[in-house]
Amino acid sequence: MSIDINDAEHKLLSELGDNIIQHYLIVAENFILQNKANEALDALNKAEDFCNKTPGVNCHKDIEDLVSRAKYGIYKSYLQIAEKAMEIVSFDFAERYILKASEYQQNNKEIDSDAEIKNLYGKLIYQCTEKGFEALSVPDFNNAQNYFDQAWRLCNSPQGFKCSQRLINGINSANHGIALEYESIKNDDYTNNETETTIPKNTDNALIASKQEFKQNDHSRLIAEGQILIEAQHTIDAFDKFCEAKKMEKKFNLQANTELDTLLSLTAKAVILNDLKKSDFLIWKNKIAEASEIYNKAIDEQKKFNLINDSEINTTLVRIQKNIEKKKCFNAEAEYRNTCLKALRLIRRSNIKDAGNSLNKASKIKTNNSLCNFTDNVVNQVKQKYEPFFNYQKNMDFASSSAKDHKYEDAIEYLQKSFNNYSDGKMDTTGLDFPSFTDFIVSYNDPGFSFYACGYLLDKSDYENSFLLLKDLRRLNFLSKESKAIQIRLGKKMAEVDKTNAPGNDPLTKVKEYTLGDKWYQNFRKAYFSTWNKLVE
Repeated sequence: MSIDINDAEHKLLSELGDNIIQHYLIVAENFILQNKANEALDALNKAEDFCNKTPGVNCHKDIEDLVSRAKYGIYKSYLQIAEKAMEIVSFDFAERYILKASEYQQNNKEIDSDAEIKNLYGKLIYQCTEKGFEALSVPDFNNAQNYFDQAWRLCNSPQGFKCSQRLINGINSANHGIALEYESIKNDDYTNNETETTIPKNTDNALIASKQEFKQNDHSRLIAEGQILIEAQHTIDAFDKFCEAKKMEKKFNLQANTELDTLLSLTAKAVILNDLKKSDFLIWKNKIAEASEIYNKAIDEQKKFNLINDSEINTTLVRIQKNIEKKKCFNAEAEYRNTCLKALRLIRRSNIKDAGNSLNKASKIKTNNSLCNFTDNVVNQVKQKYEPFFNYQKNMDFASSSAKDHKYEDAIEYLQKSFNNYSDGKMDTTGLDFPSFTDFIVSYNDPGFSFYACGYLLDKSDYENSFLLLKDLRRLNFLSKESKAIQIRLGKKMAEVDKTNAPGNDPLTKVKEYTLGDKWYQNFRKAYFSTWNKLVE
């Protein structure tokens, strides 16, 4: 089916599409101006996706321009973090973000020059070298060697820098200083072996204090790095730094930073909102368990970082909770409907028992999701339409259970009710066969049941089926003398019927036909002959 669109309508749709694209561009531009390059890219990707999938809408060249600006903003943020890290002498941190910038530049053709990366690499090598010389002047040869080693590794990196003679001289000086210290320690050890020495009592305390100071410096460095990341809009990475700093405070009993809790709350908000975005996506993918797990984690984090009163988080949580409940209800109603359809298919296949189980399951689904307000009541509709079917199965089940409990009178009563349901519902037209009375009795292999039913049918003047059950008693090795009374009654009645219907028949032939000459039926045979002969007289 195709829909004809006239020129005016086509123009209107095209203008509407252009307005939507323009909205995305304005949003992206504002994000770029706020140094939120990732958010800008997200808006631009949506704009690009919209114009690619919407006929008659042209992709603006402005999208490409803004994508380039946004990607350059991300690239530039990595470099800015590296520069700030160098200012606080966190050279490993700086190197990590220079490498991130380099990788991002290589993966995005919009950034065609790596000049800024090379410039920053050179600056980092220079600062590592100068810090090495500062350490030499203390002198602190081990620290100097660490700075020089990092500078040496950087200038031998794929960026292709040439290591300066000054760096080489610094490395040699540090190595020479370390060698002299080693010789001095060896000489001290030799002297200590020759003369008795007393180790100062405060040596251990000084060592502990030195280690604690080192941990405190590490703690301060993590906080400083986190603040740099906040400034560059890398809030989630900043949160990780602050969490690490908080763990150090507790683990090593460090002096608390008064700003750390505030910084954690500030960055935790971004982490929580980002996690809730993931939850939203998982709801869309119908992964409710995973979405709920993230939602519950967000609530815990909100409490942990004192963000209970944050309106943006609260609004988002309410929306996510509604979406989760809405999706749960959608899934529950779909399961409810599918279970009802399964019941209908089972009814058509004459599988009434399983159909009833399916409808009961559907009812339970609806009860367990009472707040969902399902739009229909299929279960009741099906039960009403096929009421004879379900009553049939119910009475058949009662008949079966009664037979198993040796409640023979109840079993026969329920079997008769079941047959009435079968007839009323015209269930023979569905292909469902109703078991004959004798087949039902015989299927239990219960002499007591067969004996009771034999007498029951005899009382109902159903002599033919009564005799079938007498034969079943013979099959079950029921004692002949225990069935004497019923054999006599049945023999008399059958002789009367046979004599009336065919007076010219030979009674001996008929008895042999019934009993096949089995002595077990002797009481039946005697009663049959006696009655026949009396009727002849």
